[in-house]
Amino acid sequence: MPFFSNSSFEPKRNFRFQVVFPNLSSDISYMVKSVNKPGVSIDATTHRFLNHQFHFPNIVKWDDVSISFIDSFEPNVGSTFYNALLAAGYINPVDGSYKAGITKSNFVNNGIGDVKIRQLTGTGMQGADLRTETLNPGVSSQTEYGEEWILVNSMLTSIKFGEGMSYDSDDLVGVDITVKYDYATYSSQNVPLVGQ
Repeated sequence: MPFFSNSSFEPKRNFRFQVVFPNLSSDISYMVKSVNKPGVSIDATTHRFLNHQFHFPNIVKWDDVSISFIDSFEPNVGSTFYNALLAAGYINPVDGSYKAGITKSNFVNNGIGDVKIRQLTGTGMQGADLRTETLNPGVSSQTEYGEEWILVNSMLTSIKFGEGMSYDSDDLVGVDITVKYDYATYSSQNVPLVGQ
C-alpha cells in the first residue's frame, strides 16, 4: 500500500519545532531560527584473533547541539545568554575576583538548564499520541508535540553575539550558541521505547 493512501501518515517537518529553556527567566523559544537535533557516535574497539577481526562497542559520545537565534531588544537574547554565563559563575577579572570561576554545578542549576527540543506535530488536534504544554500560564493556547529530546546537564560552550555588522547589510542580528550535555533522553507517545 503506498504511503499516500494511509490517512494517518504525517511526515515530520523541519520547520515545525520548538526549543525550550526551562531555567531562563524570559521565553526566547520563538526567537530560535534553527537547531540541530542530538546526534550520537559510538567508538569501537577492534580485537584481532588469528585471521579474524572483531569489533566491540566502546564509549557512547553525544554530539554538541548548535542553536541560532534572532536577537532583539526585547527579549534581548544576547543579554539572556550573557546572564546565563554570569549565573554559571563567570566573573570579570576585576577587583581581585580571580579565584571564582565557572562550575558544572552552577551551569546545570543556574545556567540554561536541561534544554528541550520538540518536534511539533502541526495536526492541530488533541490525541493520545500528542503531548501538550501551555507555555504561558493563564493563556489557553497549547503547543502540541509528538517527540521531545531533553539535553541533560546542558552547558554553554560557545556564545557568539552576532558577527559581520556592516552598513552594507540589512540582515537581522543573530546570536549563536553551542550546547554540550552529558546525554540526551528521547520520548514519543506513539513510539514504544525499549525498557519503558
